[in-house]
Amino acid sequence: MCGPVFVGVLAAMLAQPISAVEFPGVDEWSLQQEAERYDTDGLWEYINGGADVYLAYGFRQVDVGELSRDGVVASVGIYDMGTALNAFGIYRREAASDAETLRVGVEATGFPPYQWLLLKDRFYVKVDIYEGEMQNDGAVSLLESIANALPGRDTYPEELALLPEAGIVPGSVGFTRESFLGMRELTNCIHARYGADDESEFQLFIVLPGHGASGEDVWKQLAAKWSAVETSGRLVLSREVPYRGPVGITLTDRGVMGVADCSDQEQMLRVLSEIE
Repeated sequence: MCGPVFVGVLAAMLAQPISAVEFPGVDEWSLQQEAERYDTDGLWEYINGGADVYLAYGFRQVDVGELSRDGVVASVGIYDMGTALNAFGIYRREAASDAETLRVGVEATGFPPYQWLLLKDRFYVKVDIYEGEMQNDGAVSLLESIANALPGRDTYPEELALLPEAGIVPGSVGFTRESFLGMRELTNCIHARYGADDESEFQLFIVLPGHGASGEDVWKQLAAKWSAVETSGRLVLSREVPYRGPVGITLTDRGVMGVADCSDQEQMLRVLSEIE
């Protein structure tokens, strides 16, 4: 059995960065001390035990630097999430849907005067102000410098183009890597909310197949667990989800597409029957 001294030493080791790194240069901001890098083990201590969500989105490592300028001190964490889609997923999960969007990198948003979030390719960046204050004008120049220093593209993940554009609710697009709608079988789902004809909203999602798999493979796996019903010549698989109501999926040219948050099964089947 481990004694208290050993446990304390182990915790201290986990809290340490795995290495010092060269941090991206940021115009007019000074790096206060050597930047540090944390991997999947060190992440647990770095973000105070809240690592589960990041690990679920494919987290690889985070580089952390402390920057200062004109009495303002900011902690900048650059999270490498492995893929652009993973980074988009965690960014949209933590960004407020009604927050002002800044056209920096792929996208940025903030909670002035103390925090800003930036998306750039596979990187998710968090800027936390813990001395002084900063408004959006000052934040934009800082975020632009960081985005310009990071490799990759300033475009949204290509997979999001699979979602139909008509009727989409602005700011509602997201990506859930594990247990979408609380169901373990729904993984790698891109999703968005859409407006219905009766002014209500529903959620539409697409299940992305894993590496080497196809939409047909995903369909076969779900068909073994979900109930089948035919509507307007289209085969639909459905399940009743607690607190969410009926959820249905169908196989389309875009892949396995589903609908949730409908008022009842009739609306869910109608929406699926109209999907091209």
